[in-house]
Amino acid sequence: MWRRLLTTFGSHRLSNTVAVVDTASTAAHGAGAGAAARGKAYSYRDILAASAAVSHNLKTSWLPGGSEGQDLGQKTAPAVATLVRPSVGYVVTMLGTWMAGGTCVPLSSAHTSKDISYIVGNSDSSVLLTQPGDAPESLLSSSSVVTENDTAVPVVTSPPIQELIRTGDEHLLHMLASSKRVDGSPTDAGDSGALIIYTSGTTGRPKGVLLTHDNLEHHVGNLLSAWRWKPSDYILNFLPLHHVHGVVNVLLCALAAGATCEMIPRFDAGAVYNRLLDTTRPAPSKFMAVPTIYNRLIREYDTRTAEEQAAFRRACDRVDLMVSGSAALPDPVMHRWQEISGHTLLERYGMTEIGMALGNPYDGPRIPGFVGRPFNNVRVKIVGDDGACTYDCRAADFSLDWTKLATRPSVDRTRLESLGEELKTLRRPQVTDGSDTVEGELRVLGPNVFAEYINNEEATRKEFDDEGYFKTGDRVRYDPSVDSYAVLGRMSADILKVGGYKLSALEIERELLALSFVQECAVVGVPDEDMGQIVGAIIVPSTGDGDGDGDGDGDGDEITLERLNAALENRLTVYKRPRLLKVVSEIPRNAMGKVNKKTLVHVFEE
Repeated sequence: MWRRLLTTFGSHRLSNTVAVVDTASTAAHGAGAGAAARGKAYSYRDILAASAAVSHNLKTSWLPGGSEGQDLGQKTAPAVATLVRPSVGYVVTMLGTWMAGGTCVPLSSAHTSKDISYIVGNSDSSVLLTQPGDAPESLLSSSSVVTENDTAVPVVTSPPIQELIRTGDEHLLHMLASSKRVDGSPTDAGDSGALIIYTSGTTGRPKGVLLTHDNLEHHVGNLLSAWRWKPSDYILNFLPLHHVHGVVNVLLCALAAGATCEMIPRFDAGAVYNRLLDTTRPAPSKFMAVPTIYNRLIREYDTRTAEEQAAFRRACDRVDLMVSGSAALPDPVMHRWQEISGHTLLERYGMTEIGMALGNPYDGPRIPGFVGRPFNNVRVKIVGDDGACTYDCRAADFSLDWTKLATRPSVDRTRLESLGEELKTLRRPQVTDGSDTVEGELRVLGPNVFAEYINNEEATRKEFDDEGYFKTGDRVRYDPSVDSYAVLGRMSADILKVGGYKLSALEIERELLALSFVQECAVVGVPDEDMGQIVGAIIVPSTGDGDGDGDGDGDGDEITLERLNAALENRLTVYKRPRLLKVVSEIPRNAMGKVNKKTLVHVFEE
């Protein structure tokens, strides 16, 4: 990945182009509100220089054992944990780690001290690198992180960004004068580690997903092409930067395209709404968010004056692409956003382990509930309950280093050779069981798939089948009539087994959200001795209609199970309707807007 970025950064045409607008830096250092809102711009040249300074310091002093004249980048690539707020500092810390030949392990200010201790230790990080003002004082005062195995990992605070730019220029000139490469030799190997991203840990302790430079090169290359990134693009990034969505889909794509990324420390509906209305600043041309953010912007829109609403619609006209991901997009949100903005949100499907695997077209129809087809060089199959499969790939684009794949501990090498021959003849989607649609677990193969769960060979082995496909754990339906895939939900939490039926919680949620008195909802399977599971619905009533009857008159009527199922009578068959109901003021979500249903189901025990 660093090689692609280096090509972009080294372009004379782009050297003075604004790469990052940092809205956090001025506020953090006491500047006035106006300056903080407008932010400070950093060119590609600035970022390359500052990254070179980070790289130099890592190799000569910050990493344990480093000293002047000793190049730690020539040793085994170290893991570098980073705790830096969304800012230009985050960018140069990550890129500087790569220039030094290291693997970046991004942490978040939302992580607890226990989380940090676990991640730093599990990833075998050699150092925790932060920027002035970004780490809690308790961490800085201790000067080290003590991991769960009692290893003390040093905490290093980088110099301010302007000092990094100044000293980095000297390092760049020195490297050029001595004919040294700007990128270290460890980064020449595409299969070397680039990022270790930790999963949410909803089924146990978080697992560290090792993404290589080849993985990132594939992810970014696909998105640059499919979503038509160009150097003139401008995007806001308010997504968490310890998840693939914010790091890869937004930040790395913008940098690789030679575009501009405006870093916003956290999402606030009013602030982002006002930023889109600000005609004195560059207009975003691409916009990426999770469904929860779109829903909150809709609510913000509904509170604004007619003049502000019209200005918001004009701002949306200047955007060429709006993307939704990281969680299922409810149909009512999709339709309401289309009414407001004129954009039909582009849904895609991905995971930390596989990056982006499926996506709707840039041009062409985007069908609610469907997430499109495989990206270039990605192959998928569906494994049904009876073992029947459908295979689908873009054969002309599909290539894979089978020798690398054969090293996976779970792979049957004989089966792999057979699969390789089959790939050569495949040209279009096949439904192998003869039915109109195929439903089952989605499995993914390709250069997009991660290398391993760090320090967890058993978990890695368990998640791959004998053909080398990654088991996503998501149940999907492939419909040949629209040549697209619909995600039915997590097999562990979103597929309910009710009296012999397999029900999709996401399908039931879509119908609930279509009711005027439902603002948010989550559907879970509640254990039942007779039925195995029964359908439980957790609902947040619509704003202004707390009585739940949908008319907004506040007549005192509540949302009851009887009222709910009467409204669903023509929408869901009887066995799909909720048997239990809980009305709440808020449904807990993580940083990416996802609900932990394994925890949420316990509300029915109260």
